[in-house]
Amino acid sequence: MIKREDIKNMNYEVRELVVLEALLRRISLVNMPFVLKGSLLTRQYLDNPDIRYVDDIDFLYLGKIKDVEHARETFTNWMIQVTEMDLDDGIKFRSFRENAFWRYIDYAMADDFPTINTDLEYYFTDEPGKYRELYLDVSFNLEMEIEPVPLEYRPVFGDSFIVPYSVPLSIQVAWKLHQTIVRPRFKDLYDLKYLLSHSSYDHQALKETLQTLVNECSMDPSITKEDIKKILVDDLTGLYHSLSNDYFLVKYADSNNHEEYFMKFVTDLRKIMDRVGMNESAYDHLPSPTYKKL
Repeated sequence: MIKREDIKNMNYEVRELVVLEALLRRISLVNMPFVLKGSLLTRQYLDNPDIRYVDDIDFLYLGKIKDVEHARETFTNWMIQVTEMDLDDGIKFRSFRENAFWRYIDYAMADDFPTINTDLEYYFTDEPGKYRELYLDVSFNLEMEIEPVPLEYRPVFGDSFIVPYSVPLSIQVAWKLHQTIVRPRFKDLYDLKYLLSHSSYDHQALKETLQTLVNECSMDPSITKEDIKKILVDDLTGLYHSLSNDYFLVKYADSNNHEEYFMKFVTDLRKIMDRVGMNESAYDHLPSPTYKKL
């Protein structure tokens, strides 16, 4: 259980991470088909998870959502079960039934990749009444052709636990490559460097990544093969002009010259991509799309 002295020894970022992981533990016990994705998952693949900043928790719902009311009922019932679970761990969540809302839900259904989010209130039992908020995103109606995988999750506080559904490493990489093609963010480049260096990223993972990347890109007619080539093959230093003020670049570069830090980082990333087979040969032999929307 988290006590007052533990809280006092935590900075804001660690305290928020501890609560996100407490929420994840509850979600894992409810065991509905929500697949963990995003930064909370990414940091589990890092040798030193502390280098990856986390500010929310993200899931993909595996079922098919038919309409807005179906979405509201499914996600609200899930969150009520999660927030009302008491694990006697020093953290209490406000019941979602007291303030059930989903931002963007009324028009998310029109998107190819619908995502909604909400805010959850919590407090530490040693600090009763001091409510704070955390943020949760849920995506849905996106097929994963690779089955989700269970994950032994190592939290910063407490014992390890099993997350029954998480996005496979190969798909994480594909999604970050796709994001870099569509709208580059430094945090995706940062994650790619470490995800591609993970010992489990092998030739099969590369095949799955490239297939998923092609499938994702085929959904957007504005993405050309040349756009894919810029990320898979070409020099990544050209991305700097669009990322010079990126929040995560500024955060990770810290007191270093931002441009010099970026150039060295993406040069190292390109070497890693080449080493795992993400290069001109892979681009020349990209598979055909197999994507089928739910």
